[in-house]
Amino acid sequence: MDKHNKISVRINGEDTYLDRDKDVKEKNVTDELVVAKEEQASAIEEWMEEQEKKKQTDEDVKEKLPVYERNYSPKKRSFSLPSEMKQLLIAAASAILVGTLIGFIMIRIFGGIEGSANGGAQPAMPALQPGTSQGQGGVAGNGNAQALSFPGVSAFVVQAGIFSTEEKAKTWASNLSEKGLEGYVWPRDGQFYLFAGVASSKENGEKIATYLKDQGFETFVKEWHVGSGDKKVAQAEGTWIQSGVEAWKNVLPATTSLIETGSGSASELAAKVDAWEQAIPNEASERTAPIQENFNQFSQAAQAFEQNKSTKSLWDMQTSMLSVWHAYEQYLK
Repeated sequence: MDKHNKISVRINGEDTYLDRDKDVKEKNVTDELVVAKEEQASAIEEWMEEQEKKKQTDEDVKEKLPVYERNYSPKKRSFSLPSEMKQLLIAAASAILVGTLIGFIMIRIFGGIEGSANGGAQPAMPALQPGTSQGQGGVAGNGNAQALSFPGVSAFVVQAGIFSTEEKAKTWASNLSEKGLEGYVWPRDGQFYLFAGVASSKENGEKIATYLKDQGFETFVKEWHVGSGDKKVAQAEGTWIQSGVEAWKNVLPATTSLIETGSGSASELAAKVDAWEQAIPNEASERTAPIQENFNQFSQAAQAFEQNKSTKSLWDMQTSMLSVWHAYEQYLK
């Protein structure tokens, strides 16, 4: 090999010869690598510039886009009262409501009283006429009210039935009416008693029961009692009611005898009742009205019997005597 074309290199004390062409080739390769690296670096630099420009562009676009923000309404704060305050308000509201209702009721009550005093509509009370003035009567209209004792009244009733409701009692009473007889429904202690007659003794009561049996009605006789009691009333009123009880007791036996005989005079009975009604005092209160009304019905029935001697008039007298007795019981309550 030509040494002129070689390069001498001393390695470890020995000369080594390298071909010049080989070095040239390696140099050329090295140069190519350098150029490639430079081109690669240039390409990378260009890519980075493009990325930077793109990033800048994205940021510009983002800045130009409108920004939407979501608005949230502020949360309302709830207001709560303490439990003690709530209880106080409820109590105050209840008191106002109750007071209003009571006031309304009182207005209606006093309005009704005023209407009566000014000539408002009132139930007919024929017995409340002789020498009386309703505006003056009653405990509230006078200052001499006092506690008086009223007697109990016992008699014998002819019972036609006992019922749990007033409707049933009245339905059964209609059976008596079909035969020209009358019955009286007396409510007591949640029950309704149907009485077909009343007598001063059990013997007289049995006579009425026998008459009813002949008409097809089964009845039985028993003692019935209205208790005595004390009541604070005007003395004149109390005395008058006590005399009415005595008049009732005196009229009762004769009323029973008329049913037994079917004839006789009832004019004396009507006269006794009329005399009691005419003795009504100025102090008589409205509480006496039912007793007066029923006594007046008895007088009318007695007068009707005097005119026509009808069986119906006799039983109207019996019914009136029962209703006067019941009204006396209500008066004592």
